[in-house]
Amino acid sequence: MEAKQEWREVAKLDPGEQEYGHDAWVEAVLRLGDPEPALEWLQDSLPQHGTPRLIVLSGIGWAMRKDVELATALFQQAINMMRRQRPPKQKLDRADWQLLDSLVADDETKDPLKSYFAIVETLWG
Repeated sequence: MEAKQEWREVAKLDPGEQEYGHDAWVEAVLRLGDPEPALEWLQDSLPQHGTPRLIVLSGIGWAMRKDVELATALFQQAINMMRRQRPPKQKLDRADWQLLDSLVADDETKDPLKSYFAIVETLWG
């Protein structure tokens, strides 16, 4: 319960008044289960604050709304940006998959998105 309380505290902040930490705010809002406030803010703010991490979080928010097509486009956009970084990345972080997996219960939504993440499949799950 303590973590949820901390997410609520972060989610209460106004991201427009913050110079940095936007990704922490978006993640906190998503973890509370309603992506709408985060998606609303991201719609206006991604052009200025469009880091790969915020784009991934936006994709997770759209996956929470079961919009696989938009989530896919955002994940691909984040990967394209990360390919130009050093070291270049071809896949999204496993931690972000774990976040998506914890917030989206529907396998029909998750399965097509899994290939964008660096996940090692094992026999034990």
